[in-house]
Amino acid sequence: MRVLDGKGGSRNRSGARLAVATIGPLLVVAFLLITSEAAAQALPTVPLHTAPLTGTKILGQTILTFGCSAVAAFSTPPTFNLTTGVGKVSGHSSVAGCGLPGASDNGSTTGIVGFDSQPFPGSATYTKATLKYALSFVFNLTATPASPAGGPFAWASYKVETDAYLVDESTLTIVGGCGGGNFNSTNGSASGMVSGHLTPSATCDVFDASGITVPGQQYYVEFIAYASEWSYAPSGTTTMANARLNMATGGHDFVVKSWSIT
Repeated sequence: MRVLDGKGGSRNRSGARLAVATIGPLLVVAFLLITSEAAAQALPTVPLHTAPLTGTKILGQTILTFGCSAVAAFSTPPTFNLTTGVGKVSGHSSVAGCGLPGASDNGSTTGIVGFDSQPFPGSATYTKATLKYALSFVFNLTATPASPAGGPFAWASYKVETDAYLVDESTLTIVGGCGGGNFNSTNGSASGMVSGHLTPSATCDVFDASGITVPGQQYYVEFIAYASEWSYAPSGTTTMANARLNMATGGHDFVVKSWSIT
């Protein structure tokens, strides 16, 4: 089992983590569960690896609600299928500016889906690793438009990040890879409504003329996607906000296409 300790940082092995923090009136219950389903067979010695994948699932989730009206939940909790190479997650939140002025109502979800390959030994002959993935998602954001006179205002936003890495398990460092991010918000929208459908994809090539792996050390490849949405409304107002992010239904998902090292 591998747990991602901070985006793009070092890795370690651990179990489930449950974090409950109270900060003044703010109660945040964050549940991050990383599960594994490593196949029993050894990593196939073929140049191109496609689904069904041999390795370990990465699954994580957090839900945050704060204030008297906040609601947040997963329509589809994070899942990843090693047989198909497909990860799915869908979350939504809504808030209204209830309560006394000076505070706020917040709701958000973050889902994490991904895959770590079965570790494999380094070789002095390896000079290139290629990692390919595809992504499709839709988002719908609505919020009470900001007043032209100024003052507190509501907003909704989303962010999707994807990464693909070659990782040196022996030293817990990233050899190379690539990543991407997509973000949008109702901020600046006269109507208070923003929506879209995106289908980004990536091919990462890791090169090193002197060899990208070291004999005697273990390596693996990692593909991971983070999908977050937020809604916010200032307390003591008549404002509202809603956010929906779908990477699970209608053909929307995160797909590990292939990886190779030669």
